[in-house]
Amino acid sequence: MYMQNLISPDAINRYVNRRKSEVANCYDAVNNSEYSALYDIGHKILGSCQTFGFRELEDIAKDLQEAALSKDKLACTSAVQCFENWVQRNS
Repeated sequence: MYMQNLISPDAINRYVNRRKSEVANCYDAVNNSEYSALYDIGHKILGSCQTFGFRELEDIAKDLQEAALSKDKLACTSAVQCFENWVQRNS
């Protein structure tokens, strides 16, 4: 059973809305080559999304972390774009 069935829709909406600001922070981190900041954001998302049962976001968070560790700007940008797309689809 997905955790989403056990959590109020309002709590889910607040969670997704908080991710919107993180998208901008991710782009800033990539643009400034702050890979450790991008990794930290991915780590934070990974930990929190599991509570809500967002399995796709879990994969995206892992991709953010892996891209940040590689310090590959193109991979980081791609991962952030996937994150942004997820936020838009779930808003």
